Amino acid sequence: MRARCGRGASTSRCSTRKTPGASRCGPSAERTEFPMSDLIEATIVATARPCPDVAQIDLLPHGEGIVFEPGGHIDVHLPLEGGVQVRSYSHVAIGPDRSLRIAVKLLPDSRGGSRAMGRLRPGDRIRISAARNDFPLSFAAPRHAFLAGGIGITPILAQARALKAAGRGFTLHYCVRDRASGPWIAEMEAEFGASFTLHDDSAQGLLDARAFVAALDPETELYMCGPYPMMAAVKSAWAAAGRAPARLRYESFANSGASESVPFSVRVVETGAEVTVRRDQSLLDALLMAGQPVMYDCRRGECGLCKVEIEEIDGDIDHRDVFLGDQGRKGALCACVSRLRGGTAQIRIDSISHGPSV
Repeated sequence: MRARCGRGASTSRCSTRKTPGASRCGPSAERTEFPMSDLIEATIVATARPCPDVAQIDLLPHGEGIVFEPGGHIDVHLPLEGGVQVRSYSHVAIGPDRSLRIAVKLLPDSRGGSRAMGRLRPGDRIRISAARNDFPLSFAAPRHAFLAGGIGITPILAQARALKAAGRGFTLHYCVRDRASGPWIAEMEAEFGASFTLHDDSAQGLLDARAFVAALDPETELYMCGPYPMMAAVKSAWAAAGRAPARLRYESFANSGASESVPFSVRVVETGAEVTVRRDQSLLDALLMAGQPVMYDCRRGECGLCKVEIEEIDGDIDHRDVFLGDQGRKGALCACVSRLRGGTAQIRIDSISHGPSV
């Protein structure tokens, strides 16, 4: 199951996301999920840096405000290269004045979203969607555990606070590169006490996913959000332990891959177009800006509409989607999030099935 977090680039949601019913196709990189008349104006009321590369933003929606749900998110509509583009950010908290707190990871290889969000200051205005929740918290589970990595703490923190307010027990395990790189660590240590565990990769090494899963009570429902390698390791350990798939709920970063983004190029079979993809650009955006008619909708690696076939390749693929199965990944990729680790490929964008391949 799938959903979203707080990365500056477009993000993918978590484990309860449904495949969108609509599709979009065309040469423009612009994507608007709501009619402009349905968007909500919001004013930035405060900004902060809880750690060096995370921007904390409090915004006050005009009118009736936003419905806050743990695990929920808003879509921010930003004027970026190629038109208005949508970036999704999880709810972190809601203030007494009904201001909504989100947080944005400031990425050096951003496609523009995190840079634009990081420049916001009090008094600035932005347009946002109504709140949605693709990563809902179930209070019916007998036991809860949370696992977050980096900026993946954004939806998890809201969920943990909701359980604490309801008098329910839980554990929260937070993985960071080092203590300085994680937002709100001291705050969570004070707020959650023994329920909170910090895993510092610089001192402890990477999380042992199998040991982590094995230590959980069999009745535990695990909520997880973080970078791809951590998520993949935990999902593999969960399956190997024979745990119920329905008790693993997760939200993923669509732009979080197994390696850093680097430039690459593709040749489109149908048109003969040679398209270069910058390190701060998705294959989908590069194809659209080059006038190639690619279908797309979610931009998060979930719906599969932008799947392209790989006919020839000189290089390796960094699959960052949550749509294709192992079999499907042998000959295709989701252009909105996945990319080559350098090199070049020959792709086909027409006459293909856009259903899941497992």
